[in-house]
Amino acid sequence: MKWPWSKKKKATIYKKMTDWEKRPVQLEQYVPMRELYHSDPGELEYRVMKGEKVPPSKDTDGLDAAILSYFYKETTSPSQINDFFKNHKTLEVLDHYHQWMYREEDAGDLPYLGLSLYLMRYSEEIEAVKFGMILARYYDLMEAKGALETITLLGQWPDFTYYAIQVLKDLPKGSLYIGQMNQATFGYGKMCIAQYLKEKGVLK
Repeated sequence: MKWPWSKKKKATIYKKMTDWEKRPVQLEQYVPMRELYHSDPGELEYRVMKGEKVPPSKDTDGLDAAILSYFYKETTSPSQINDFFKNHKTLEVLDHYHQWMYREEDAGDLPYLGLSLYLMRYSEEIEAVKFGMILARYYDLMEAKGALETITLLGQWPDFTYYAIQVLKDLPKGSLYIGQMNQATFGYGKMCIAQYLKEKGVLK
């Protein structure tokens, strides 16, 4: 399947993070990422880790249709998913998507790896990147080293730390990957990792 990657002109979120890796600057001070946000990134996700509930979205038909389009190899499906997440948050659709996915999974082996990687590496929508990270829960990350490295890199930015934790925490050496993220993240990213460690009984 061919995706319209070459048509993208703006630097994607993943590209900004890989550029940051090559520069001797603290992530908290990295302007290309800071320019994406008007408030502290990761605040909502931290509140969820502390027990706050996010009202579910009642408008998920567009996401369901876009994912089905992907399974049928429609090249427009990634842009449809991006468009959906311009007006929705990943946390609003997770419960619905988990239930929907388990129903569809009965039809056979669903190819989440390609869609997950596409959203993580090529999306310019913050919420679509988050959704791509969550999709990584449905394939074997230990057999997909590139995806594992992508998640660990993105997870250093506070808005993505929560999602990286959810994906990495049950992996062999998952705590090691989370520890690597903790070295660079800041603000609510560090608070999410601290909450994870409290839940594990490592911190009080």
